[in-house]
Amino acid sequence: MKQLSLFLFEIPISLNKYLNLHWAKKNEYKKYYAQLIWATFLQVKGKNWKPFEKCEVILRYYFPTKAIHDFDNYSGKVVFDGLKQACILIDDNSKVVKKLTIEFYSPPIREKSWTSGLQIEIIENNT
Repeated sequence: MKQLSLFLFEIPISLNKYLNLHWAKKNEYKKYYAQLIWATFLQVKGKNWKPFEKCEVILRYYFPTKAIHDFDNYSGKVVFDGLKQACILIDDNSKVVKKLTIEFYSPPIREKSWTSGLQIEIIENNT
């Protein structure tokens, strides 16, 4: 079973912030985040890769503070566009992504070595 795990040290902006951007800034941000995903992917896997055709995706957000976040604001719009553009997924529709799990984590009290970011885990699912 094919599996991929990427850790990005930058959490994408919330969907609310993204939707309020000017259209040119949206495109610029989308390209930037796709390049971030691609660069991280190349470090982990290299160029010889066949995209996922059916899979499950887990998005684990490690926030830098204990602030409360809405799941719908971090549904992964920019992330999925980047995964598709980087040819990690053949598409980001429901025919390819069979299951999506979103998890939020905050730093424990007095934790000094907490690393914020986004972990993307993709697991092949041929059912």
